[in-house]
Formats: sequence, structure tokens, C-alpha cells
Amino acid sequence: MLIRVCPDVLYALFTVFVLTYVTTHTGLSRGAGLAAVMIGSAFQLVLMPLFGALSDRISRRKMYLFATIAAGIWPFVFFPMVSGGSFVMLVTGIVLALVIHAALYGPQAALVTEQFSPRLRYTGSSLAYTLAGVIGGAPAPLLLTALLAGYGTWLAIGVYLLATAVVSIIGVVLARDPDRDEVLEPEPAR
Repeated sequence: MLIRVCPDVLYALFTVFVLTYVTTHTGLSRGAGLAAVMIGSAFQLVLMPLFGALSDRISRRKMYLFATIAAGIWPFVFFPMVSGGSFVMLVTGIVLALVIHAALYGPQAALVTEQFSPRLRYTGSSLAYTLAGVIGGAPAPLLLTALLAGYGTWLAIGVYLLATAVVSIIGVVLARDPDRDEVLEPEPAR
């Protein structure tokens, strides 16, 4: 469950909350924000399966760890980058944010299911996905809006995403590295 918190918040930040931020703090229109999110989402369509395939060849945990670190750092680059109200910078920033999300989401299904024995995989991964969504993704747009309203600066949002990255990094460090034999040989029927 810990592994999934940061990607859920990252996605909420750069597909939902960013539309509010763009219209209230950059002078760009909602349409510009929607266009930037759509362009970033188009990149994700291609990149998620590619990152998933890449994670089959390299360590899923290392890939996830580096992408989580990038997610924690990205708001501190993104918000100053878009402060000038440039549409090109907005598109670039959202595309890069969603590339980071694709690097997390592509290997995520395999990484989460590998945490459970074959007998418990369906239940374990279902609970992990659902609980992380409820804890991380569902309240994120409201929390991000409240942080911006309460502190009046994007820095609080950056710190929040960084905190969720730390939670996911702890999850990656605690995650088990599955034995290849277990993955290749199913558990005997009972």
C-alpha cells in the first residue's frame, strides 16, 4: 500500500489540481491546462507499457525508487517553471510529470502483486490498490487545494508530495524482492 501513495498523489496533482492552479496563479486559461493534461496523457499511453516492459528487464524496485525520488523533486521544478504563464512551459512541465507517473505506474501492477504469495496475490493486491487510493489519491485534490489556500504558496504542495514520496520510498525499501522460482512455479493446489 505504501508503494502506491506517491503515484496517486502525483497523478491527482498533475491531472486534477493543476487545472485550478493554472487558472488562479499563472494567468493561463482552463483550456490551456486541459490541453497540457491531454498532451501529457497521450505520452502516458505509450510510456506506461514501455516502462512496464523495461521493469521486466531491470530491477522493478530500483526503477520505482528512482521514479519516486523524481516525483518528490518535480514540484520544486514545476511550479517555478510555470510561474511565468508560458503555455509551452506548462505543457513541458505536465508532460515530464506524467512521464514520471508512467515510470511509476508501468511497473506498479507487477511490483504490487509480487509482494504476495501466489495464493494471496489477488486479495493482497486488491486491498493494497484500494486502500492506497482511499488514503492517497482520493483526498489529494482537496488536500492540495486546502494547502494552497491555507499557506498561499505552492511550497506547501511540494512538501506534501515530497512527504508522500518518502512514504513510497519506505514502501519500496520494505518491499520484498521475489524469488524467481516462486514467480515461475505456481503454488500446488490444496
